[in-house]
Amino acid sequence: MLKKLVNRPAALALHAALLLIVAGAIVTSLSARKGMLHVRVGDIATSYSENKKGELSLPFGLRLDDFAVEYYPGTDTPSDYRSSVSVLIGGKCVKSAEVSMNHILSYDGYRLYQTTYDSDELGSTFTVAHDPVGIGLVYAGYALFLLAFIIFFFTDKKLRALARKVAGMAAAVLLFVGVSGTTAYAAGNRLPKTLSKETASQFCELYVFYHGRVCPLQTVAKDFRAKLYGNSDVYGLTDEQVLTGWMFYGSSWRDVPQKHRRGANDAQDRMQTVNSLFSGELLKLYPVPDSLGRVSWYAQNDPLPNDIPDDEWLFIRKGMNYIGELVITGDEDGLAAALGKLKKFQEKQAGGTLPSFFRLGAERLYNSFPPLFPIAGVYLLVGLALLGWFVTCLARQRETGIRIRLAAVVLEAVLFTFLSLMLALVWIVGGHVPLSNGAETMMSIAWTVLLAGLLAGGRFSLMQPFALIISALALLVAAMGQANPAVTLLVPVLQSPLLSIHVSLMMLSYAILAVIMVNSAAGLCVGAIERRHLSVEPYGAVASESTPVRKSVSSVSSRLTDISMLLLYFGVFFLAAGIITGSFWANVSWGCYWNWDPKETWALITLIIYAVAVHRSDIPFLRKPCAYHIFLLLAFVSVLFTYFGVNFLLGGMHSYAG
Repeated sequence: MLKKLVNRPAALALHAALLLIVAGAIVTSLSARKGMLHVRVGDIATSYSENKKGELSLPFGLRLDDFAVEYYPGTDTPSDYRSSVSVLIGGKCVKSAEVSMNHILSYDGYRLYQTTYDSDELGSTFTVAHDPVGIGLVYAGYALFLLAFIIFFFTDKKLRALARKVAGMAAAVLLFVGVSGTTAYAAGNRLPKTLSKETASQFCELYVFYHGRVCPLQTVAKDFRAKLYGNSDVYGLTDEQVLTGWMFYGSSWRDVPQKHRRGANDAQDRMQTVNSLFSGELLKLYPVPDSLGRVSWYAQNDPLPNDIPDDEWLFIRKGMNYIGELVITGDEDGLAAALGKLKKFQEKQAGGTLPSFFRLGAERLYNSFPPLFPIAGVYLLVGLALLGWFVTCLARQRETGIRIRLAAVVLEAVLFTFLSLMLALVWIVGGHVPLSNGAETMMSIAWTVLLAGLLAGGRFSLMQPFALIISALALLVAAMGQANPAVTLLVPVLQSPLLSIHVSLMMLSYAILAVIMVNSAAGLCVGAIERRHLSVEPYGAVASESTPVRKSVSSVSSRLTDISMLLLYFGVFFLAAGIITGSFWANVSWGCYWNWDPKETWALITLIIYAVAVHRSDIPFLRKPCAYHIFLLLAFVSVLFTYFGVNFLLGGMHSYAG
């Protein structure tokens, strides 16, 4: 083993990097100091508090010169908060800096991180970290690890030979199945009362303050329908009609069957959703600016500012009651005029804090997209049929036509285009890379896998059924997440390019490992065919290793193994790079590059498991193709638990369960 490492400098550097990272972590655990420092504007702090050590002195003084909070337009949600500070030695200022989320102050081996602030916005709390030796060793290990891995890709003779071998793989068979499906309620139920499609649409063009941001009421309608009815269609009515139906004809809608798509425990959630609508909590429709020009949004029954003009107070308190009367009496013209007056009130009061025309249009387009559940179901069936057809054709030594292959590519391209547009709209609406929650990350995984299938499908035809299956499974999970709002504003700590890079690398690694899992399943199927169906020739003669049929199947089985080995290097690299960039982000955000959070721990466990597979040549058991495929198939369980198990069972700082 040691001799092999010496003869392969890149591999030796990889293992040395791991030892360096471990050494740095040990030094950090033994010598690092971390605590909290609180200071008010104009005051000077000379110490910080640590749980175990109590008050610890700083070799300098820290003065808070000023503090400011920035808010998202039209909301009371902070987009960032900044502390202007001065470092003092002997009463003289030696350094001035601005500390904010993801922007730290470093001085004399100490790092200060913006953590929180006082409610009166006149005081600030910092995290203080002192780890000059350990973090240096860890970062050096990170750099050596990534550099060695890159060199390994270009210099390792075995890897290059494997890549050439896989690149020459013959095309497999593709199958196209064009199916579309929709879900609907039974027609026998009585249609509940609601507004016309046009009137309901006009009503939902109003602005509303929802989940920390200003958006069209259409977004509330979409989420309201999803929470009550899951992926079910409600009598062919639009989301806007469902929402306004509940608002104005609540008694008629209480008897509408509610499909239990998310489990019995969600009955309470559905009740709370309905109650929040009836109480007006969901309908924060009225913007009111304060003396500083900052806009707050209120529902009809919310406590209002004392200095609000009487006419505005009356409009807010009685406006929805008047609209309700117009709905009940069927006065369409009066209702249109009242809705127009309310929208003008919103535009006047909120002013420039309202979303732009471009962003508003993007959100309305996003809300009009069909649900992911039926789309994912169709693509899953197509992918499974395609993979099954490949195995069948292999057993029968049959070729497929170009039309089927082209149809599969077109199907992939259509879904890829759809997801590209969907993710772009989420990016525009949310103002951040669409990787902030479970639904977004699953859609990103599906997009990544489809891209890989389109790029590599020409050389590796197997990538196409793999891409269809994995992307469909990811979209099924994303469809479950659509029962909750998918577009929200980011808290300041999440507004970091490092976070986007970290999550992107992790999702890319998960996508590659998922492809390996499906490839291993195909390898096991091919192996089963070889053992059961090709052991005897058609005329009863025992098939030898030299027979054409046996050689053909063995060749495909060998190449499936080669594909897994080749992809494994990239999967492990991106997983390691994702963990490392996540560590950088954590260190920049809150002063700790590793916290043994459940997500961090299980990501490391997953890396170790797949690192074992990388050492296949050194482990006799894994040299057998069947055992290798079984190991990779079972290894994917760790990926599933890292994402889903941690999110829904263990929680922690990295959970996407909500």
